[in-house]
Amino acid sequence: MGSVAEVETQLELACRLSYVTYSTVETQLQNITEIRRMIQGLIGHLISNKD
Repeated sequence: MGSVAEVETQLELACRLSYVTYSTVETQLQNITEIRRMIQGLIGHLISNKD
């Protein structure tokens, strides 16, 4: 999930540079975590049903 890590880094930089608030970053990081779980679940499901 390299792209997810890249987005997390960009959000952190945006916060440090005061482009966005910490609360905005926190909300988006929660969204990213949820989406990451959904994608990993989908991948696991697809792999288990491959046979």
